Amino acid sequence: MHEEYSNPTIPEGINAPQRHQPLRTFFVLGATALAIFALCLFCIGVAATLLAPHIPFSWEQQLMGSRFALLSSACTSPRAKAREEELRRLAGKISTAMQLPVGMDIAVHYNVSDVDNAAAFPGGHIVVFHGILEKMHSEDELAALLAHEIAHVQHRDVARGMVRAIGATLLMANVESIGALMGMTAQLSMLSYTRSQEAAADRAAAAALAQLYGHTGGALRLFEGLQQREGGGHEALPEIMSSHPDFESRMASIREHSRALGVPDNGAAPPLPEVFRTTEEEKASKKQGDGCGRDEASQQRE
Repeated sequence: MHEEYSNPTIPEGINAPQRHQPLRTFFVLGATALAIFALCLFCIGVAATLLAPHIPFSWEQQLMGSRFALLSSACTSPRAKAREEELRRLAGKISTAMQLPVGMDIAVHYNVSDVDNAAAFPGGHIVVFHGILEKMHSEDELAALLAHEIAHVQHRDVARGMVRAIGATLLMANVESIGALMGMTAQLSMLSYTRSQEAAADRAAAAALAQLYGHTGGALRLFEGLQQREGGGHEALPEIMSSHPDFESRMASIREHSRALGVPDNGAAPPLPEVFRTTEEEKASKKQGDGCGRDEASQQRE
């Protein structure tokens, strides 16, 4: 008996890939990679929150070491030195009022740049730029600025940011081109403070002002000045306000905390030390791009 065989027609496209499959695969892999990347960043953030309070402050100081010289001012004029010494004197008073732990030393650095900013760095280093310093009108306003940055050091917020940045760097260590750019962005985003960290720093600064001056007016005047300078965008704001430009709510919080402390939210504003005032010679020399050198010459003539 003979079996009959047939040669059926093969369905069209049976061995061909489905249309758009490579593109779909690309998007699936890309989404998966981004999800893993985001999960890793989240884990780094959680680890930083848990580990940072247990990192010895001396490790921060050793990590920064001489590297911090890159962030401080290169100007060594007598007036620049006098400003830095006065900033450190005021920071010392604030540190005592805030009862910083033993060994948590604060080193304030004056920078002649016209940057409207002040920022805290690992190891207790705080940079105050001339751009924001020349906008201060009273000592307690400047004290509010310093106390806010010192609070970030005291609360180990800087250490948390440092751990997150190190983790992001390690995460992206072997990735090039676009990956390197993503890693840099991750580091920068992780250096910002959360709302709770900013609020805690505000409260600590208000408590320090209440103890030193008997009122919290300096903090309110600091916020009012920053609000006026906000202008059309948040890019011009000092770093302490960059992520939370809602000044009205922060001022309301200061007033509420003042009532809790039992002190008024306004009072006599102690004058800003004369050494911080910008001289006419400095203004003229800055226009010529040689403020530091001319300032040194003027001090020598005095």
